[in-house]
Amino acid sequence: MLFCGCFNPALMCMKGRPPDSVISGQDKAMQEAIQKVFPNARHRWCLWKIMRKLPEKLGGHGEYEYIKLALENAVYDSFTSDEFEENWSKMMEKFGFQNNEWLSVLYNERRYWVPVYLEDTFWAGMPIGCCGESLRSIFDDYVGFETTAMQFLPQYENVTRRMVELENREDFSCLNSYVPCLTHCDMGRQLQEAYTQNVQRMSSRVDAKNLLLSGTCQGNRCSLQL
Repeated sequence: MLFCGCFNPALMCMKGRPPDSVISGQDKAMQEAIQKVFPNARHRWCLWKIMRKLPEKLGGHGEYEYIKLALENAVYDSFTSDEFEENWSKMMEKFGFQNNEWLSVLYNERRYWVPVYLEDTFWAGMPIGCCGESLRSIFDDYVGFETTAMQFLPQYENVTRRMVELENREDFSCLNSYVPCLTHCDMGRQLQEAYTQNVQRMSSRVDAKNLLLSGTCQGNRCSLQL
């Protein structure tokens, strides 16, 4: 197998100690190779690549924007597996997707990509909600396919320095500005005062779903109705 031919030398380089976790795409051959060479590793699919397929798989539906919001709500905003199951079932029933093959396959393999099923595993700082695309874009500015090992080391130091600089900018921005709330929800205002802008953006996304998916948000009470 092609991927076994790649993973076996990698395992030798690691002195026979396999990784605890592996992140990859949905390629079936790669999945089988990972199970064979790293049988005890927790395998995770790249969620970013899955969500990127939404326009291709569901874009022709007349209610695509609402479908996208409902799917994102189930995937990103479910805090327990039971909550995910409930949100997913509501989405499938609301939009009549019971016979959709792509969504059915994703649901059957949900333990490979849905964040709530992956939180029990160490991912070396790689966010569950993405596949390191932002990190990869930073490296793209410094290294390429023709970069040698000798060239990579100083470039890696430059990348690290760049990441520290970006983090410092984010800290400065969080201390001196905030993300506007889309509603008058008290929780949103509390998030503005206590949390980073990334958390504030998550709150704004939930507010948007409350508005677009027939939800309500009054005072310190927010609800979402699919």
